[in-house]
Amino acid sequence: MWKLGIHCDSDYQVVQKEVTADASGDQDLECSWKTREKRWHSHGSVVLCIILLTNVLTASISFFLLGCGMKSAGCRCPGDVQPASKCHKYREDLTSNNMQAHWMSEVDYSLHSSTFLPWTASPTQYSADTADLGDSVDDAWKDLGVYYRLILLPEQYASAYNVSAEQHWLVTPEENENAPYAGFPVNIEALRHLHCINFLRQGLYYNYDFYRSNPSYFFSDGTEQEVRTHLAHCVDALRQLVMCWSDTDVLPILRPTDPEDKPHITDFTRVKQCKNFESLRMWVEERQWAGAANVAPKHGD
Repeated sequence: MWKLGIHCDSDYQVVQKEVTADASGDQDLECSWKTREKRWHSHGSVVLCIILLTNVLTASISFFLLGCGMKSAGCRCPGDVQPASKCHKYREDLTSNNMQAHWMSEVDYSLHSSTFLPWTASPTQYSADTADLGDSVDDAWKDLGVYYRLILLPEQYASAYNVSAEQHWLVTPEENENAPYAGFPVNIEALRHLHCINFLRQGLYYNYDFYRSNPSYFFSDGTEQEVRTHLAHCVDALRQLVMCWSDTDVLPILRPTDPEDKPHITDFTRVKQCKNFESLRMWVEERQWAGAANVAPKHGD
C-alpha cells in the first residue's frame, strides 16, 4: 500500500512506500525532535531580534531626547528648519554656567525651607511707618545691602553674563587707579531689586515727606519728575521680575475663626525653597569697589 508521508527537511508532502511499524515510529520520533529543534531555533531568533530592536529603539529615543534637551538651550532637533550643527549654543551655555559658578564659587547655592510671613496688622522693621520708627526703618534695609557699592566683574568672566566692552563700562588699572584689575562695574540683581522695593517704600504716601525732606537720603535728590520716573522704573522692573518667575505655587484662603464670617484672608504662610541670601550679601559686601560712589545715607552721627 501507499500512504502520504512527511519529509522532515521540507514543507512539501510526498508519496512514499509504506514502511514497517518500527521504521515508521523511528521516523516519527526523529521528525518530532527535528520539529522541536526548528521551533527552538525559530523562537530564539525571534527573542534575539526583539532584544536587538529594543536596544536600537532605546538608543534612538535617548538620542532624540538629548537633541530636544539641546533645543531648549537654543539648539535644533532633527527635522527642524535650522541644521543641528547650530547646537554649539548648548555647549556655550554650559561654559557660561561654569564661568559664573567659578566667579561666585564662595557663594552658597544650597536651598533651604523658609516659611513666609502671614497676613498681619503689625508691620515689620522693613515696613514700619517712619512716623513711628524714623531712620531705623531705613537702617534695617541698609543692613540688607541695598546701599552697597558696585562690584567689579572680572573681564574674563564678562561673556558668561552677556557683558561686553562694546556696550558696557569697562575700567582698567591703566585708566583708573581704583581698579585692581580690568573689570566691569556691576550691580547684583538681588540687591538691586531690593533697592527698588526700598525706594518704593520711601515713596509711600505716609513716608514721602520724611524722605524728601531729609538730605541724607538719595530720595531727597532730584526734581519731582525725576523721583516719579525712578519710582515708575522700579514698578516696571519688579513687575517684569515677577512675571518672569511666574510662580505657580498656590495661596489658599484661611477658614475664618468665627463661623459667621466669610472666608477672605489669604494664607501667606507658605513654605518655599529659598537660596541663601545672607551668603550672597556677604559675598557682595566683601567685594564692593572703592571706585564706586557711596550712596548710603548717614544720620544720627
